[in-house]
Amino acid sequence: MNEVEPIKDLAKIGLMKDVLARGKFGKYNVLLFTTGINTAYRISDLISLKLSDVLGIHRKKIRVKERLIMKEQKTSKNNSVILTKNCRKRFRLLLKNNTQHGM
Repeated sequence: MNEVEPIKDLAKIGLMKDVLARGKFGKYNVLLFTTGINTAYRISDLISLKLSDVLGIHRKKIRVKERLIMKEQKTSKNNSVILTKNCRKRFRLLLKNNTQHGM
């Protein structure tokens, strides 16, 4: 089995985001990448996320949750991670964009 190392070079991370941002699903791809590198979740877990996993209602407004709680598919373990400000910002932007153009 090959060993996988995290990308630590910020320039490479920025380049990856630029490449992912191209195309029809660019914002979604960047969101998945950003969430993945900040949470260490597998892509299979990330693509199974539902809006209810990420969004909640606080004071009658829809908000992006600060904590993501999910059951990992491969290990069946419950896991909880704090979403970074950058991740929450990306979720808000995607939500705002989708609500303006019909979700």
